Amino acid sequence: MKMKIGSMRKYLVLALVLFGFTACRQEYDSVCQSALDCTPDEKCQNGSCVPNPDDQHCTNAELDSDKNESDIDCGGDCEPCGLEQACNTDADCFKDFVCLNQECSMPSSAVVCGDSQTEDPEFCDDGNTADGDYCSADCLTVTGYCGDGKQQANEICDDGTETEAQQCQPDLSSDPINCGGCGNTCAEGWTCMSNNCVQILASESNGVQNLLIDTGYVYWISKSTSDNLGNKLFDGKIKKVSIDGNDESLLTDGLDARYLASDDTHLYWINFPVHYQQGSIMRMAKDGSGVEELIAFEEPSDLKVDESFIYWRGSIGGSQGILRMPKAGGQESVIVAKIEFNCDYNWDMGQDNIYWETPEFDISMWSKDEGQVTSLGVNTYGYYSRLQVHGDYLFYQEDCTSGQNKIYSISIFDGSKRALADWTPDSVDMPNYIESNIVFDQQNLYYLLSNDENNSLGLYSTPKQPSNSVLLLEFDQNHPQFDPSFWNGNETFVLTSNQTKLVWAKIAQDSKILAINK
Repeated sequence: MKMKIGSMRKYLVLALVLFGFTACRQEYDSVCQSALDCTPDEKCQNGSCVPNPDDQHCTNAELDSDKNESDIDCGGDCEPCGLEQACNTDADCFKDFVCLNQECSMPSSAVVCGDSQTEDPEFCDDGNTADGDYCSADCLTVTGYCGDGKQQANEICDDGTETEAQQCQPDLSSDPINCGGCGNTCAEGWTCMSNNCVQILASESNGVQNLLIDTGYVYWISKSTSDNLGNKLFDGKIKKVSIDGNDESLLTDGLDARYLASDDTHLYWINFPVHYQQGSIMRMAKDGSGVEELIAFEEPSDLKVDESFIYWRGSIGGSQGILRMPKAGGQESVIVAKIEFNCDYNWDMGQDNIYWETPEFDISMWSKDEGQVTSLGVNTYGYYSRLQVHGDYLFYQEDCTSGQNKIYSISIFDGSKRALADWTPDSVDMPNYIESNIVFDQQNLYYLLSNDENNSLGLYSTPKQPSNSVLLLEFDQNHPQFDPSFWNGNETFVLTSNQTKLVWAKIAQDSKILAINK
């Protein structure tokens, strides 16, 4: 049968169109991401569309291993597999991935075994590429743990009793939470307390009266003592030791020092030669040079400093008041006269104001700029409570003598009050006592707490936002530094801190100045 010329021309044009479309399609699809980028009779293999004459098993949502599928509907003759899908070779994975440990993964160059970062496809990364230390050399297999009863290359011992990695590590100075197990002892210059290696910065046979700390050194005064008549005597020594426990030195001797304060360059203290009556405010450089008397005054105490002034509490006409004088020298001036304090602890100084607790259990504030006294209108219900300022808040502990022991924060802007920690015991006869001043950083409060009921003592932290307190260190009852007070009206410990360390000491004799990292 003959075909008409018009019909032949129509089919020829159709054939050319189809041929041209197919050729362009194959050229365009030399790059693909999945079978959706290819024709129905093609598959996407390593970024290219290739013929796929038998594709039914690639779309049945089943793992057809007899068809070389490495995962459901991918790998082998099907389209490549995506991230974290199973694979046998690199060809089973999309072109940006590799087959590692039978799983499509990012190229190995993006993951470094031994960098202490466990990243896919790693199962562990302990910071090295050695075997026999909890993690295999290729970071793909966990090979042990502390407490498995097998001594690894990075363990001192492993008797199979530890439940967490606290007693197997060898470097007691850098990882000090592991003494007391497997016969471990602390490194030289450290002591073991409740399975914690605690750093000994210095020892003080007469006890410690004050503690101050900066980035490099800890400073303290020897504890006061009394003679047979009850008259207070002072050892008169100011010392310092570096924060790593070296370079201990005596800064002064023969001065009856108390109430130590500091700024960036100098140490300040009050010298009491005779029974409290007449005292002198003293200053020297932090290296012990340039000792000088700044002013003599009647019954000075509670010394504090800011950028420009020295502040203290003293006797003014038979009443107590707060005074100040320029650090550069000059005449003293009375800030507030005839103040009635609840106790020695109940005043502190912030950046802009001075605060104190009145006998009516309110808090008064004196503005450094305006020189005016105002009331915050806050009922503290406190007595012997320690008022302290940090940032935009006042902190104080509630009435210890009634068995209450709560830590509160008060906003200096609106006077709002909230409890941060509650140590109220079940029995008023067996109370808890905060044994030191509270110290601060940006997030937390730190303090030492003793409990008469179970004869315990611990170092705690409490977030500035209301939350549960955390026991950082519980003191061993058989350790020389264990000394709960059984409340006698005086604190028995002093505590201080910088950005990295907490440092404390007993006030009693034979004290050690101890430190732990935060």
